[in-house]
Amino acid sequence: MNIKFVNFSDGIHQFDFDEKIESLQWGESPFIGSLLAKVKMDKSAYQIVLECSVSCEAVLTCDRCAVDFRKRLDNKFVLTYIFTRDKINEDSELDVYYLAPEVTSINLASDIYDYLELALPLKTLCKDDCRGICIRCGTNLNESQCNCNQEDENPVWGPLKSLKNNLE
Repeated sequence: MNIKFVNFSDGIHQFDFDEKIESLQWGESPFIGSLLAKVKMDKSAYQIVLECSVSCEAVLTCDRCAVDFRKRLDNKFVLTYIFTRDKINEDSELDVYYLAPEVTSINLASDIYDYLELALPLKTLCKDDCRGICIRCGTNLNESQCNCNQEDENPVWGPLKSLKNNLE
């Protein structure tokens, strides 16, 4: 996913990418199918600003029921590239990069991967009302109801329950 910016005049330019995930050589990742990216490049004599919108599908595992499912992930981000002849340390946490005069293109693959990783949900659920699995028998409660006695209590909580009863 390279943009060869030296061929473009100053101003705004649009790019649409449709790449197979396998061709990006990301190795083991949850992303599958095609990656769609829309990039708006604003080029001037001193800098390049890229406004990116990416979308792809991922195979995730539900945190409650452990079923694999597919989910569309979308993210938007902005990258800034500044032209400079000086050697600059790029330890900044901002999305600002420095381009030496001999650089003629920008590769977006690693930045896109990072922003797709950020689009992964912290709590992965196959559906909002996922009921999970029974902690006693392991039945997926989204598919069927189990016959376990839900009244059974773990003896570990006995002292805490007696304390609660004493307070009431």
